Amino acid sequence: MVTDRKGLVLTMALVLAGCGEPAAEGSNPDDNAPLQRVINVEVQSLAAVLFEERVQLTGTVQANRDVTVSAEESGVVREILTRAGSAVAAGQGLVRIDDSILQSQVREAAARASFAQETWERRQRLFEEDGVGAELAYLEARYQAEQAAAALATLNERLARAVVQSPIDGILETLQVEVGTMVLPGTPVARVVQIDPVKVTGGVPERYAADVRIGSEASIRFDVLAANEYSGRISYVGATVNPRNRTFEAELVLSNPGLVIKPEMVANIQILHREI
Repeated sequence: MVTDRKGLVLTMALVLAGCGEPAAEGSNPDDNAPLQRVINVEVQSLAAVLFEERVQLTGTVQANRDVTVSAEESGVVREILTRAGSAVAAGQGLVRIDDSILQSQVREAAARASFAQETWERRQRLFEEDGVGAELAYLEARYQAEQAAAALATLNERLARAVVQSPIDGILETLQVEVGTMVLPGTPVARVVQIDPVKVTGGVPERYAADVRIGSEASIRFDVLAANEYSGRISYVGATVNPRNRTFEAELVLSNPGLVIKPEMVANIQILHREI
């Protein structure tokens, strides 16, 4: 019975030994060192950076200057000097009003002024050098010469205004008259806009009144010009809050050399609020 138990134990030992994995070739069976797991680690240096908090709002583009040009003399438009859509310089003629009557008046005034000046010069020589003539006649001749010269200058100015000129550098946006149109002083003739630079305005919530000020940095994007981002500084801050939407106005000026930014475009504005 004892022999059977010894045989059974030996048989189980052999079976258990046969279930073990064979030793790897070249391995040392006596090496009982524990297995080690290798983990790859990536190291990155950290540095403190500023955190920027920005106020986001929606604004609109306005022309830097938008001028309605009116006639200063009455008459019939005889010539269109510049077409709509053209770039114009300050002082450039836009339309010419019939000035034939003014030209006649200028010639008449020029003749009167010339006669009055010559009369004055003669009376001056006689009175001051030879003592001939009364002082009253001497003064009267002087005043008539000055009056005639002033009348001539006035007519020359009116003649110059018969050509309606652009008061600013910009683009002739619209012409509101055609050849043959009768105009009076004050009649709108054209609209000239200056869009380089442009102004961008938006309403800032009143809770940022202490943070948004002249000189604050801002970045601007336009949905229709997604590839471009513009930067600038606030140039104007409103002094009052609009009671309807509880905002105050902020404005900045952007350079627009390619004229791609158009008035009334919608702008997405981010104004630097604070840095942490």
